[in-house]
Amino acid sequence: VAGYAVREDGTLELKNYQSSKGKGPCYVGLDGTGKMLMVANYGSGGVAAYAVGEDGSVKESRSFFQHEGSSINEQRQTGPHAHSIYAGPDNRYAYAPDLGMDRVMIYKMDVEEATLTPAGSGKMPPGSGPRHLKFGKDGKQAYVLSEMGLTVVVFEREPVEGALAMMAEISVLPAGGEKEGMTCSEVLVSKDGKFVYTANRDVAGKGRDSISVLAVGEQGVLSHVQTVPAEVEIPRNINLSPDGKWLLVAG
Repeated sequence: VAGYAVREDGTLELKNYQSSKGKGPCYVGLDGTGKMLMVANYGSGGVAAYAVGEDGSVKESRSFFQHEGSSINEQRQTGPHAHSIYAGPDNRYAYAPDLGMDRVMIYKMDVEEATLTPAGSGKMPPGSGPRHLKFGKDGKQAYVLSEMGLTVVVFEREPVEGALAMMAEISVLPAGGEKEGMTCSEVLVSKDGKFVYTANRDVAGKGRDSISVLAVGEQGVLSHVQTVPAEVEIPRNINLSPDGKWLLVAG
């Protein structure tokens, strides 16, 4: 994990490196204050937290947790694979989707000490492969993208204890859509909280790469609106422009 300072002209000055405490780090996230950095190690399946210095440097980690577990897919779920980690809306709990375990691991955050404490997990459908997560506008729902299951799982988030309770699961593809050779990569929530977007990848190379739009209904439950061509191969990330009028796709 590297820390950089941004110079006045926009160039970067490397401050330092710290060990990610695992193999294959694939995601870094900051808490709401910017004082605490968290990393997810996909290869070895664990998460770590770090204090961030005012000069942009990353302090040595005092908080690391190795996930343990597996799920039903014999090719991709024989062990843990932490895929991302996010601070919750109230900056009290962190959430780490683990593709290998079919769970969203929950940690209580101590931002001042830059440490994590295990606080349970949210269980995903077997074989779904949770990858990324976004919270609803009011923070009451968590929308977890299933990389392997091609679905979005809706959790109700309990604000005091940070717990997740599964409410619903919806396919990102229209009814009858071909799922063989398809995976999902990214999920977004519109600024007004009314829509969820997903990027869907055709790893079989048949040109079915797409973007899906889901509408947010009562209690945060989703309904499929449309799926359109992504216009790129293997969309890995999508993002919304600040005004919400454009969706950008990287393939």
